[in-house]
Amino acid sequence: REKMICADLCSKGPSKQDEKFAENFKERHPDQNIDLSQLCIWRCVEGEKSQNELEHPDVGTHDQPPPRIKEYVATAQECSRFGSGLTAEDTTPESVGARLSKCGVTHVNLPESSEAADKISKAMFK
Repeated sequence: REKMICADLCSKGPSKQDEKFAENFKERHPDQNIDLSQLCIWRCVEGEKSQNELEHPDVGTHDQPPPRIKEYVATAQECSRFGSGLTAEDTTPESVGARLSKCGVTHVNLPESSEAADKISKAMFK
């Protein structure tokens, strides 16, 4: 949650204090490049930002994950159930292709020696 808050805060751009920190760093290490976005996040995560830097009016509360993360988790949960209770319709090449297109292989949870795994393997490697 802390990293989400810091990433959101820093997506608004570096603060004046971030820029000053970068200038001071560059004076001491002229051969080093510094990414202001990464510096901003680092200072935030490490607790190096002042209170006024943290009170950005556009920063959300982050009580809930962003909608795309929620969608990913819901899809992953649905996809991890794929394989239990499959019907003949679920194992057609078209159905398997659609499911793999949606889920990828990462979240499909099948025992290696299952009939569904055999059918999916055959459909994939025709």
